[in-house]
Amino acid sequence: MILDTIKGFLGRAKQSKQPTSGHPTEEQKKRKHVYSSPREYRANMEVQKLEDAINIANQPPYFNRSELYKLYLQTVKDNKVSAELRTTVAKILEEPFVLVDEKGNVNKKKTNQLKNAWFFSAMREILRTEFWGVTVLDFFWQDNGEVQKVKAAPRWSVNPQTGLVLFDPNNPTFGIPYREEPFSLNVLEFGEVDNLGLLENIARESIWKLNARRDMAQHSEQFAMPWTVGKLDGADDEEENKFIDKVANSGSNKVLTIDVDDEVDLVYDSRSKPHEIYMNIREACNEEISWGISGQTGTSSSQAGSGYAEAKVHENTSSAYKMERMRNLSFEITDRVLPFLTERQGPYNFKGLRFVFSALLDEEKRPEQEREAEDQKEKTQEGKKEDMRFFSVAPQLHMALGGMDANAVETFDLSEETDKLLSDLLSIARLIYAGADIPFPQAMVSRTAGLLWEGVQEGYGKSLDSVEYNSPDFRMLESLKENVFVFSGFKTYHQLKEVSGMLMDPDTGEKRPFNVFRDAVEAVHGQYNKNYLRAEYNNAVATSRMSSKWMQFYKDKDTHVLRYETVGDGRVRPQHARLDNITLEMDDPFWGKYFPPNGWACRCDVRKVMKERAGTLSNSANAMKAGELATNNQTMFRFNPAKDGVVFPDNHPYYSNVPAKEAGEIKKKGKQLAAKDTPSSKPAGTPVSSAFSSVSRNINKEYKEALRVLDSIHGDGVLDQIPFKGTSRMNAYGYFRHYINGTPIEIKINTTGDHKELTIWHEIGHFLDYQALGSKNRFETGNRTGNLMKDFFTAVDDSKAIKSLKESLNSGVLNGEPIYGNMRKHLRYLISKDEIWARAYSQYIAQVSGEQRFLDMVRVQAEKTIPYQWSEEDFAPIAKEITKLLKAKGWIRN
Repeated sequence: MILDTIKGFLGRAKQSKQPTSGHPTEEQKKRKHVYSSPREYRANMEVQKLEDAINIANQPPYFNRSELYKLYLQTVKDNKVSAELRTTVAKILEEPFVLVDEKGNVNKKKTNQLKNAWFFSAMREILRTEFWGVTVLDFFWQDNGEVQKVKAAPRWSVNPQTGLVLFDPNNPTFGIPYREEPFSLNVLEFGEVDNLGLLENIARESIWKLNARRDMAQHSEQFAMPWTVGKLDGADDEEENKFIDKVANSGSNKVLTIDVDDEVDLVYDSRSKPHEIYMNIREACNEEISWGISGQTGTSSSQAGSGYAEAKVHENTSSAYKMERMRNLSFEITDRVLPFLTERQGPYNFKGLRFVFSALLDEEKRPEQEREAEDQKEKTQEGKKEDMRFFSVAPQLHMALGGMDANAVETFDLSEETDKLLSDLLSIARLIYAGADIPFPQAMVSRTAGLLWEGVQEGYGKSLDSVEYNSPDFRMLESLKENVFVFSGFKTYHQLKEVSGMLMDPDTGEKRPFNVFRDAVEAVHGQYNKNYLRAEYNNAVATSRMSSKWMQFYKDKDTHVLRYETVGDGRVRPQHARLDNITLEMDDPFWGKYFPPNGWACRCDVRKVMKERAGTLSNSANAMKAGELATNNQTMFRFNPAKDGVVFPDNHPYYSNVPAKEAGEIKKKGKQLAAKDTPSSKPAGTPVSSAFSSVSRNINKEYKEALRVLDSIHGDGVLDQIPFKGTSRMNAYGYFRHYINGTPIEIKINTTGDHKELTIWHEIGHFLDYQALGSKNRFETGNRTGNLMKDFFTAVDDSKAIKSLKESLNSGVLNGEPIYGNMRKHLRYLISKDEIWARAYSQYIAQVSGEQRFLDMVRVQAEKTIPYQWSEEDFAPIAKEITKLLKAKGWIRN
């Protein structure tokens, strides 16, 4: 009788009278087979439908997103999703914005040109790109050249991989090629080509919630209404049908017909509370939706018991998400929309301007020292202060350096590198605490020198790789570089000396507890690698800038004289004001001692003046006395950086109180590190950087660093120009992409990666493989008949790292664990020829650069469970073959 009950649950049923034998009939057996089959859950089916749509969207060659976007349209009808999306966009659109020039001055007239309906529509659609993955904006123009309106192409019709707006989603090859003229003249595209948007994850939660509600409704329909049970006694089929119709028509109750001798119990699970189950599922799904969109749950608004601290966390997280979206939108409008409007040569001319929200502009204008004070306050534990008692070891040194005023000039962001310096210092401090031998601190010296060398190049306006070999500029830069490496060695020596002196407690004569010792180490770090290093960097910039000026001035010493100039504002030091307008011949001894800068954060300058216009020259003896007074408290600035070829002179306090043996060793090591950091060959051919038509702001810093190094090592042939982009919304570290017809599209780098420069070189390696190593628009690594890379791959196959990967793939075991599915696929990817070349090429550039931070990136990747890079020893034969290959292409010369 259980089967009859189940059938009754499914709706009104016709039931035959059962035989009395107790044995099931063939019909019963058939019904049992049907009703005992496993249930296909709707939610699983819907999620599978979503997964299938995602696979189709990622499936070459058509990459059809239409089915996926149909599901997205269903998702955004979810009240929770709709409310979150509308709120997210509305909060940003309500923020005021301005257009500013390079100096940060607001241009009100140009800003007002954007304060209209079409621009807000454009911003709204650009913001939605994050959720949908792509947006194609179509601009409509008035006769006077102004924008009339902006509309987004239906997203189901946009296929970013093929560059088409489809007429029919079922025909992925028939549509408008919106990246080609004339369509591209009126169209702007936003988003990542392979990004499916945040709705990809949000849709899953919406599906589970919707199906939970359907289940609750079905449960209510089945169990909330009463049953009408009709009993029959030996009726034939015709009579039974008449009886069923009669009972069914007596009301809207659910109907069950059974034999008069049968009994039915309708069993309910008293523990099952469908409403509570649904509400729990709903709440869980809504929280996941909130996390996905705004980075927080609705806890602070939905639960009265939420505490203040928890509410503040929600508020801060929401604000951080909002600020990040405002920054991204500012970049998109500045880099894409403003140039697009300006290029039409109509009423819009935004050249030299950038779009920024007022809240971001306020953040930019906050005083640097205010932000640092706040950061320090947050990091410092209550009652813990960096006390000068930690600096009792070398008071004279710190008194000599006390004039460093890092806040007097603009500074750069040291946080990332100083964190690494702290890590280096703590590693050595642990050895000191354990009483172990201390090796030469090469990492600390190289890292410090690397930062200062950046300052030198910034100030000088040139690099060693950009000037002719052995030219005056080359020799000057080489000398300044050696100086900052040696200087960094002495700076590190004093740090470690102070750290060693803090091991013992002077009051008790006992070793300090490690936590107290660590506090002392961090205090040393704060002084040397924050306060002092910031000032030293600024001084390196200023000193090198004046060195470059001297090199240019001295060429005209026969026709020009030099004139000392202060800034002339209220911040000029009285002593320096006495030097203003001193005018002397370039060979006068005054310029040998008092050529600016003449102190920490000194802003003084010098300009050349034609002799016939200079008037009466200053008295040299009086000028020398004024210079002596100006530097009375900072005598180490009495030098000419260009004539002496140094950034930090020999009388700097770091060079004092160092035993002769140690001093000799530091100088030797510093010079070796400086020489190692200088490329031994010169690039030839076209600079690689010329292949990139544009660079997005969010990757510009790393791009400049990576291309600075790359252009100093080798050139290339003539490549197609492509844009270089950064994004935080991608699963890979980066990629190089090209069209099906062969034309390269772009290089894109994940801005959240931890080795971005290495990734940049990796993707450029793919680009060169595709465009320059062999036939254009064909990967040379896939050329089975070519000989160009034969020796390279022979060296690769002999390397331990590649042998290890291949052995794991063949044995099915990696580090003692079996490998399956995706891991096996990943290993195959790692030993593919194009991928091996890209990894080897990136390591080659890092190694030739000699810069410690890049070598650290390689080392971290080589030491992972799966070796993505090679050890230095393992890579040596490969590097040799890459050098031969680049020479064969004519891209480097000795």
